[in-house]
Amino acid sequence: MASTIQTEHDTILIAANPRAGSRSRARHLAELGEWLEARSLRVEMVSELDVAERRASELFEQRRLRALVGAGGDGTLAELVNRTVPGTPLAIYPSGTANLVARYIGVTTRCEEFGQMLLDRHTVELDAGRANGRLFLAVCSCGFDAEVVRRVHAARSGHISKFAYALPILSAVWGYRFPELRIEVNAGSPDATSLAARWAFVSNLPCYAGGLKPGIGADGTDGQLDLCALSRGGLLSATRYLPHVFLGSQARLADCTIRRAQKFRIDSAAEVPYELDGDPGGVLPVEIEVVPRRLSLIVPRESQILSDPPCPGTLQ
Repeated sequence: MASTIQTEHDTILIAANPRAGSRSRARHLAELGEWLEARSLRVEMVSELDVAERRASELFEQRRLRALVGAGGDGTLAELVNRTVPGTPLAIYPSGTANLVARYIGVTTRCEEFGQMLLDRHTVELDAGRANGRLFLAVCSCGFDAEVVRRVHAARSGHISKFAYALPILSAVWGYRFPELRIEVNAGSPDATSLAARWAFVSNLPCYAGGLKPGIGADGTDGQLDLCALSRGGLLSATRYLPHVFLGSQARLADCTIRRAQKFRIDSAAEVPYELDGDPGGVLPVEIEVVPRRLSLIVPRESQILSDPPCPGTLQ
């Protein structure tokens, strides 16, 4: 699965999301650019996604693109995946809020280590999920947490810190009604099955915000997605579920359903939001499917994802 891309590609394109990251990020990226240029690579920096999309396409077609680096969080990386063609070599410089994908593959922001990763260009081809036509990398979730994400982004004016979630979480705890979700597994196929739940997580990778593990068995290289559905709503149930999801032991619960499939459909009689990698996705219904080997991601040579299994101790 791992490979090292040819060294003929001489240009690093860095797309820096101006709404993600600390004030010191610009200085760190400038240092990274100088480090790379000292090693005979060309570095271009852009801040507009449309410009990044167009320039990445040009460089990729010319076989000059060594890496398209997304400087931001999971949303920045997902946005670049949605805007580029399969095979585009992508890397993430983590400067968002959760940085789930970066933590999963073991990326550091230390200049020499990140620069060496781009020089080495070890890549893995990861699956992606697709929800109502939009690609996501880690998770699509429906229900309470998606409502929190919706409220956070509705009030957003710049970079989102972890503290920005406190008030939306408290307001959602008292105001969210946990409407029933109707979930179809293997949607559209002869062996499709249905179930009802109040929470639903469809994971491509075994990582989630806050150290939670709703997709404990998810493997981004297996061509499938993992569903974790919790059947009860309300604050008392949330209090019971939380430690299990934190420990990754929710499969032991009688009111938790775990399924692995290529397609899911989730609907509700109420207006229920869903989120993709920490960004608002829309409202139900949502049709979710796996897109095998969609993402060409540059990773550190010591990344756990280069081992077998990709995430030791989590696969069943």
